[in-house]
Amino acid sequence: MDSHVGSQGESEGDWVTDVTVENTGDQETKLINYRYELVLTGEGGETLYDGGATIYGEGQAAPGESATVTIAVDTNAEQEVKFGDVASYEVSLICSSFVDSAYCE
Repeated sequence: MDSHVGSQGESEGDWVTDVTVENTGDQETKLINYRYELVLTGEGGETLYDGGATIYGEGQAAPGESATVTIAVDTNAEQEVKFGDVASYEVSLICSSFVDSAYCE
């Protein structure tokens, strides 16, 4: 699967972005069945956040199709990540041990 990220922003104390995932395989899959890991990087290359993200939406993608979910990181208290501090970000989809997902063994 390939992913493409959309615009980033803040919403009620969360850093949020839309992620469009293209299913390049041969099985239909639900995007909610994966864990999303996120690395937020500042202007100087420093890591502002490295961890899991909350998923909103239940995109489902058939082979060759794309679907979009919104991911978010709580920027309150503990994280102290501010929208303006984020220069770049990287999103990884990881197999979850709690749900059977296409492409996961």
